[in-house]
Amino acid sequence: MLQSTLSKIESIASDELIKSVDINEFRKLFSSYKKNMWIYPGYIINKLKLKPKIVYEFLLSLERENIIKGYYDLYCGHCQKSMGIVETFKDIPETFVCDYCDEELVGIENAIIIFKVICDG
Repeated sequence: MLQSTLSKIESIASDELIKSVDINEFRKLFSSYKKNMWIYPGYIINKLKLKPKIVYEFLLSLERENIIKGYYDLYCGHCQKSMGIVETFKDIPETFVCDYCDEELVGIENAIIIFKVICDG
């Protein structure tokens, strides 16, 4: 992300987040994201060793500022493969079948929220 966007992201971050993270690692991670890249909350949680609540609140704040946009990744819990991405909650199917292991899955139980970078500067 551009420096101006990175500065805005830092200003949006809660005090709790900033106090909980190595700021250089935070900057390095978020500067690596470019427009149209996907952000997986679980990756941020693991990489920065943060509580999930802090990460999700932060990402939702970025979404309100039109820096990122939320989507749902239909994910097979059996073989750990993505079956595709849908844009809205109402687009999550009741069930879907995994293309890899043929397991039938409940949509809402196998959808994780991910975010796409929509603003790069």
